[in-house]
Amino acid sequence: MLAFVSGSNGIYLAKKSDTDDTFSIHNVLMGHDFSVTSLLFHPTEPTLVSAGVEGIFIWDLTRMALRKKILIHTEAAGQQATATPDAHEGPIEVLLWMYGGTALISGSKDSTVRVWDVLEDYRMLETITGHKAPVLCLAWSEKTNMLASAGRDSAIKIWDTRTLAPSCRAQRRADKSIVCLQVTQLDGHRGDVTALLWSRDGITLFSGARDNMIKVWDVGSGKNMRDILGHKGDIRSLLLLNEEQYLLSSATDSRFIIWAVAAHTRPLVKEATSMSAEAILADSTADLIEQEKDRQLGSSAIQELGVAALAVNPAFSLMADSGPLGCVRIHNILQLTHPQLVQEFVGHTDAVTQVALLAPPQGPMMIVSASKDYRVHLYDCASLRRVAYFDCQGSVQSLAVHPSLGLIIAGGTDYPIKGFSLMTGPSQFRRVAEWQGHCGAVNALAISPDGKLMCSAGYDFNLKVWPVHADVTRYHDPENIVVHRPSDELDVHGGRITSLAFDASGTRMASSATDHTIIVYSVSGSHVRPLYTIRSLHPDAPSALPGAHDSVVSCVCWGRGPSAGLLFSSSWDRTISIWQPDPRGAPVAPIRKYAGNHHAHITQLSVSRSGAHLVSVDAEGGVFCWHAGPNPMGCVSKYRSRVEGAISCCAAGENEFVTGSEAGMVHLWPLPTPARQANFVPAAEMPDEARGHGTLPLAGHVPLVTGVHAASVAALGGVGPTMQIARPGPVPPSQPAPPMGRPVPGQMVPGGQMLMVPATPATALGPAAQAAGMMGMQAPELGPQ
Repeated sequence: MLAFVSGSNGIYLAKKSDTDDTFSIHNVLMGHDFSVTSLLFHPTEPTLVSAGVEGIFIWDLTRMALRKKILIHTEAAGQQATATPDAHEGPIEVLLWMYGGTALISGSKDSTVRVWDVLEDYRMLETITGHKAPVLCLAWSEKTNMLASAGRDSAIKIWDTRTLAPSCRAQRRADKSIVCLQVTQLDGHRGDVTALLWSRDGITLFSGARDNMIKVWDVGSGKNMRDILGHKGDIRSLLLLNEEQYLLSSATDSRFIIWAVAAHTRPLVKEATSMSAEAILADSTADLIEQEKDRQLGSSAIQELGVAALAVNPAFSLMADSGPLGCVRIHNILQLTHPQLVQEFVGHTDAVTQVALLAPPQGPMMIVSASKDYRVHLYDCASLRRVAYFDCQGSVQSLAVHPSLGLIIAGGTDYPIKGFSLMTGPSQFRRVAEWQGHCGAVNALAISPDGKLMCSAGYDFNLKVWPVHADVTRYHDPENIVVHRPSDELDVHGGRITSLAFDASGTRMASSATDHTIIVYSVSGSHVRPLYTIRSLHPDAPSALPGAHDSVVSCVCWGRGPSAGLLFSSSWDRTISIWQPDPRGAPVAPIRKYAGNHHAHITQLSVSRSGAHLVSVDAEGGVFCWHAGPNPMGCVSKYRSRVEGAISCCAAGENEFVTGSEAGMVHLWPLPTPARQANFVPAAEMPDEARGHGTLPLAGHVPLVTGVHAASVAALGGVGPTMQIARPGPVPPSQPAPPMGRPVPGQMVPGGQMLMVPATPATALGPAAQAAGMMGMQAPELGPQ
């Protein structure tokens, strides 16, 4: 099992396939509201421990539920009233098991190490003091019963932990004077010590620090036997492999290095009573020169901008690593010097601007997301795997999917609109088309239902009409990109166009703009002509309509099925208007208007494929679902993500919808359809603290897109630095799929309709984790993206 943290602080659990080395997300543990810095599987029990700003959380992996919290005493976490007695007074940086998982050790920014008795429901056994700065790393030797701790004070302290053995704990309770004693202190690093690792015999200790250096210590003599140099960044992880023949190190220089480990020869400690200081120094130097050197066997760049954390499961020759750009990668390290990338969970590194749902006739549902990070990502919803990404050479502001040609079309600050092929063959996932003509960023795209016409708009204030070839073979040669020129250009709005939308028949189109207006067009073949304008500049405007928006109109979209013929619009005035345009071309007042639900300007709307539901999102993270009509109309469900900030876009499918946020996250949510009713409960039954679940590292976020099951929620965003791999354990019987979210409590809406919210997740399939043979390190300083 693999566990990692997404940008929304959800913990993703991924199970290894029985047939290959890939992983699929099987559950998301939600509970942390602040950053998580450490994860730890129990060596024998189906238990996962997570820790960070709030304290220590113990999770039962059989029930996929939170079992216990040990909350810290700090204003930062806002938990003063409920803090656990004897808890840390600062965020947790590192966790460690001792004595077969019967004791949990935690190191904190409060400069202390605390010991928790697992056999007594995590009652605190001892607080170990001595460090003068935050504790960042821990290591324990079962052979010698020695605990090593280190951190920002650059000192490595060695503690005798024999009195923490289960057989000594009763005596400890009777005699409070029994404590762990410091054996020695190792000094030599010139920066924060960030990684510690014992040899199996407990004689040799490896340490890595922010001085870019790995030191090898003989703990008995306290002597620094040798230094290992090769990294050009902070050391983050150290692992010994293959009977301690090889040392694997990773650092913030993006590399991991394989070293052939020199023999652990204990240095000779000579009698110094009759020797001068000069003689002692000369003798010590000569002894160091005689030491065998560690040899670098290979080096690979496995992450961009640094490796934040790394874990290895030797049973499967697999390595998991994460970086600060929100990417978790799985490598096969059967050939240690040449790791092979098997899979990655990756999300966006900047705001998500547009999203779309693809439901191919055959194959899994896909999510397409566009971002200011210059990329468009394509995710498999079932596995959260990023299938492909497209480099758009500029911030992506608009997105469209051709209904039949298998094209993803993206526009943005690079001006030319680009088309990427999804069709199987040599052109798959490659750029095959361009639409050239805009002289400003393109922020709105729409394709007619028959796929023959595309309209675009941007910062040049022009609406352009483009032809699209009906012959799919025209877009199958990536070496000969098809270039299109506009067939028509319209100067219609007095401000920047914010959205474009065709109706279901393809005979009408609508546009919205920053000039507070909506324009409805007639469409015939390749001809697009304005019919009328809906505006409300001020009450005395001669063409003003009652109920028209009096601020920027952020989005327009047409209904489908039962709501076909209706036009929906949203605005920065926090209202949604529903229009029934007159086919004869005369402007009409809205038939319904909603106000009061959104508390910030509405950023986008989307109608479900069935036409039964309308989704709206806003700049404060509000997400609402409405009956699209024609009757009854009203708000039926409300959602709230754990990720704070604006939700910039949404796209609705048949039974679910997807949203993208300014935080770079993508969420998948359930629609209140008959197929998803089991995932909802009346808002009155939800506790006040209930909040939205999940992040999908679409792969999360990454932090990435859909969840483990079709009915679960996942979120996409930056992945945090903590992860571990454990050997898969017994898999419990299949359980019902978990619901997709846990939003905030609802409220009564006009007309007496009860607002519904997704229910608390139920038990879901998830293998019990066994950590036998599992090795891993945590990166204490880099938080989730």
